[in-house]
This record gives sequence, C-alpha cells and structure tokens, in this order.
Amino acid sequence: MASYTKYKTNKGQFWRFQVSYEDPITGKRKQKGKGGFQTKKEAKVCAEKL
Repeated sequence: MASYTKYKTNKGQFWRFQVSYEDPITGKRKQKGKGGFQTKKEAKVCAEKL
C-alpha cells in the first residue's frame, strides 16, 4: 500500500511516496519512501517499480 503527499520547500512543491510492505524473510512490516518528484504521476510510477 502506498501513500502520496505533497510538500513545499524553498525550491517549490514536490511529491513523495511511502510504501508499506511485509518482509518475506522476517515477516515484519517495513516502510520505504522517496521524495522529490515534480508530479504525483511520477511518484506513482516509481512506487510501482519498488
């Protein structure tokens, strides 16, 4: 499951995503995220690859 948020910096507005998943080896929940995308669509594409 992924969540997308818009945030603002001095350089402008950007999008970030955070993906929650279950680690197959340990069975524990983990999260990964990345930011700096110009559009929500770019963030979605990167999240799907992850």
